[in-house]
Amino acid sequence: MRHAFIDKYAYRDSPVHRLNPALKVAFTLGFILTLLILSGQFHDQAWLPWLYWGCFGFLLIIIFLSGLPPLALTRKVAVILPFILAIILLNLLAGSAPAQAGHLIARSLLSILALVILVSTTRFHEILQVLALWRVPRVIRLTLSFMYRYFFLLIDEAEKMARAFRVRYQGNSNWEKLKLMSVITGILFIRSYERAERVYHAMVMRGYTGE
Repeated sequence: MRHAFIDKYAYRDSPVHRLNPALKVAFTLGFILTLLILSGQFHDQAWLPWLYWGCFGFLLIIIFLSGLPPLALTRKVAVILPFILAIILLNLLAGSAPAQAGHLIARSLLSILALVILVSTTRFHEILQVLALWRVPRVIRLTLSFMYRYFFLLIDEAEKMARAFRVRYQGNSNWEKLKLMSVITGILFIRSYERAERVYHAMVMRGYTGE
């Protein structure tokens, strides 16, 4: 099991790691909001690539100062990439222009990279403390806390199923592989739901009332 998948590099020491957690959270949110606002203000589409490359260069400077491994950050961003592509495909099917889809991909990747850098340089419990200080609704903080606690179990379950798939599968058709992977995804969703139900009932039996 990879217990530190989310904030594996948050316990390192660098100028970025030593910054106040509240400052880092505020800066990340400000970066994302500024990117979204500025990309919507430019009527001349020719300026948008310069904006995206400028933001990307700024994030690269932060990565360099924090000493984070670029390959590890790329893998974390790649986890979210299929969901972004699915949203892009839906937008294209709804009639959006390809240029708009490209802008959406750029904004999404930059925003996700900023969040990955935040989590990779700030311990997760410190982020939750900042959210509590800012009076973020408790249900959101509890959801994030449980996600952090059980996310590695979901990864472990997925890896076990993937290993079983590679060992037992003997077919040659890529279409058959795709169908089997879709079945595995469905089974993983069902197991996750069942685990959530078991955890909830166990907490209720121990007196959990939401506080």
